[in-house]
Amino acid sequence: MISLRTRPSVLLLFLCWAVSCFGTGCSYLKSLGPPAALKPSLCDQLVEQAQKLVWERRYQPALELLDDAHIPSDDCIGAVMLRGEIYYILEKWQEARAEFEKALCINPKNYNATVRLWYISSLEKGFDEKAKEELKNKSLEFLSAHPDDPDAVYAAVMGLEGVRAAAEKTMVIEQYCHIVKDPSLRDELAEQYFYDTLGAKGDELIEKARFFMQEFPSNRLRYDMTNIVLARRVNDGSKAVEAEAKEILKGQRNNRVLNYLCARAILNVNGDLDVAAKYIKRAIKAAVNPDPKDRYQFVDDKTWNRLMSETRAEYYAIYGRITALKGNSKCAAKLFIDGLKHSSRSQNLHLWYGEVLEHQGLSAEAMMHYRKAAELGGSPTADERMKGILNSTEVAFDPAEYYAVIERLPRFTDVTQKAGLEGVKSGRISWSDINMDGLPDVVTNGRNMFLNKGNDVFEDVTEKSGIRHEFASGGILADFDNDGLPDLIAFTSRNGPRLYINRGRLGGDPVFEDVTESALPPWRLNDAPTEAAACADVDGNGFVDIYLAGFERPGPERGRGAPDVFYLNTGNGRFVDATNRIKYSSEEAMCGRGASFADVNNDNRPDLFVANYRLDPDFLLINTGAKLGQQGFMYADMAEECGVRGHHYMGSYGHSIGGAWGYMDRDRPALFVASLAHPRLLGLSDTSALYLPSLEEKGFERHFEDMGLFYQETYSDPSFVDVDIDGDLDLFITSIYRGCPSVLYLNEGGKFRDIAWASGTRVLNGWGAAWADYDRDGDMDLAVSSEGVLKLLRNEAQSLHRNWIEVKIKGKRNPACYIGAKVMVADTEGKKAWLREITAGRGTGNQDEAIAHFGLGDEKGPFKITVTYPSGIKMVLDDVPSRKMVEVDEP
Repeated sequence: MISLRTRPSVLLLFLCWAVSCFGTGCSYLKSLGPPAALKPSLCDQLVEQAQKLVWERRYQPALELLDDAHIPSDDCIGAVMLRGEIYYILEKWQEARAEFEKALCINPKNYNATVRLWYISSLEKGFDEKAKEELKNKSLEFLSAHPDDPDAVYAAVMGLEGVRAAAEKTMVIEQYCHIVKDPSLRDELAEQYFYDTLGAKGDELIEKARFFMQEFPSNRLRYDMTNIVLARRVNDGSKAVEAEAKEILKGQRNNRVLNYLCARAILNVNGDLDVAAKYIKRAIKAAVNPDPKDRYQFVDDKTWNRLMSETRAEYYAIYGRITALKGNSKCAAKLFIDGLKHSSRSQNLHLWYGEVLEHQGLSAEAMMHYRKAAELGGSPTADERMKGILNSTEVAFDPAEYYAVIERLPRFTDVTQKAGLEGVKSGRISWSDINMDGLPDVVTNGRNMFLNKGNDVFEDVTEKSGIRHEFASGGILADFDNDGLPDLIAFTSRNGPRLYINRGRLGGDPVFEDVTESALPPWRLNDAPTEAAACADVDGNGFVDIYLAGFERPGPERGRGAPDVFYLNTGNGRFVDATNRIKYSSEEAMCGRGASFADVNNDNRPDLFVANYRLDPDFLLINTGAKLGQQGFMYADMAEECGVRGHHYMGSYGHSIGGAWGYMDRDRPALFVASLAHPRLLGLSDTSALYLPSLEEKGFERHFEDMGLFYQETYSDPSFVDVDIDGDLDLFITSIYRGCPSVLYLNEGGKFRDIAWASGTRVLNGWGAAWADYDRDGDMDLAVSSEGVLKLLRNEAQSLHRNWIEVKIKGKRNPACYIGAKVMVADTEGKKAWLREITAGRGTGNQDEAIAHFGLGDEKGPFKITVTYPSGIKMVLDDVPSRKMVEVDEP
């Protein structure tokens, strides 16, 4: 939701309102008539140059540019406002207040400055309940004093949005929006109203949706409101839906989207097919040359053309379905074929075309399209149709398993119930051999602990483990005291992290002691959630350190970033805050959601990728080693230089959630970044990306569709793993939000293909995921969160009869938990080699088992294993056979 928040991406809109123009210039001043001595373009140029620096998060250079220009404040309100915004972003409240007060002196009706002053006051008071109530009252009182001023209406709405006063906000919009004429302000009011009304129920929701469609007839969100109204009328029967559709299309007879929505709604309730056909034919005709007003605002031509191709395919699917139901399967088939010419990614098109083909006796062709429908996100109908065709031979087949077997794909079995894990609440997941008995155990949310007892059985030891804290979110396990047992750093949604030291015994029940108060510095961000953690020995002292990615703090705007925190392990049971040893690319705190260590430049020092949300740029913190005169390390953000900061448009980057590293045929790791990207904000919000190391040995090259990957709105947590033990790293990604499916991209010689359906790894509304060979059979199994609960999926890839090696490492002078070690397995002739790196923490705060797993395909060996410790020490093992776990002790 776009609102007035401390993000350079929407700073422009904020300034536009302040100076009454959409741009960086100062039409407000021009309307007053600037002094003859000042050229009208000077202010424009100044603010435009400074604004570009702000979009790049270069705030000090922007301030210096504004200050060095020596333009009197009265001559450039845009410069005053931009300076105030920069101070506001940097949370320099006194300086920001001075600039906004200066702006009000220049123009007392600059209500943008007024709102900012309200916000500053609430933040200075701690943004507690009293401060929020005060802000709400100010907003309503301000509107009462200026009831006929459209800018005052907008100011009041923004003040109420600052305290999430949805009821009061919708009331103000309903009563006053008619006096607001400025298109950009009306669009913002429409967006505010839309999201605040989604919580309404029944007739109230329909009433508000109709109000929206009447008051904001040109806003794209009216299509969402149309959907809501049509869906609510389903219970009233087909005639009610048809009547509603007729009413919706009054005066908008040729609107492409509305005709499609109405046709689909009538089809879904088995209504009048002739009426539905009339509507969808209009939509198809309009889609030939779509109305430019319906185009997403920021999308580029290539992406828009792809989206429209998929849209046309869906229209033909609807028309073909209607035609088939009317009894004309031949014409329906032609319509489905026409749709496939536009795009093959319409699930409905494949399902309904499959039904027509099956009716025509073309079972093989029908199976192909049913399968595609199932692969495009899951279709129970398609599954049932395939079962009917397969089971006609009197042999019961599961369609997904059938295709997995004939194509030699890996297959997973859901053993959640058998393992005793059914109903376990889960958001984030971590694997570690907690009691060092040789079997990896699982922890969910950094709080719930389950010991692996073997034979697919896990025991809940949460209560007796000693792990007790509120606001559990996730946790990473690492041996912080080098005693050979993994400890736990648990991160939370408030009140800071908790550090638990494992006092248990080898092979016994875990016993953890909370040493937070004695070991960690006092937490300074009690109101800020931590969204991820990752661990590595960054300074080479042999003890594992901790990075915590802070998300956002409470405030009037969403996206008020919480600073990340880095704790350096001194080795004497205490950690020190060493965040000041990191040189970030901006003074602004970002909204961190993921952290993943890897040796990016092959110098045996751990570097760190941090995924940032809320349209923030990502970090790639390169470990530059000790600064002259110091010991240990220094980090510098090199994301922009390396090409992984993210694509940006007018200061907007992406909603990055998690990043994962994996070695793909090179000695430097590739990086996948999962980003949430809503369709209507494509172009403004960056999408997910696969970054491969550039051949020039510097930086990364961005890839996606050319690798067989496809856009999905809500990709969340990525992980690289060799699921079919063929030697190539595959890619699994969860997708948050109800109904959104995970994907499992199988690496087929450098190109990816989604096999989530056939493999049995598709879950809906997923978040955390982590991999481990929990049954020690040589393939990697998956623990994944789905709809807020844990699923354990056992990999049956051993049925493919391929070879493998697993390597478990022990350290002595290096961290005892061997984090940061790199393992290479090569054939004796040196023709083939595979590389892995042991890490602790990945994606959005999840953790895979700390072993190096190698699928070897048909290679039989023997093999050479080379372990490189972070210190540079190497350990080489020759003539190692396959299909075994190898334990390597540091010399």
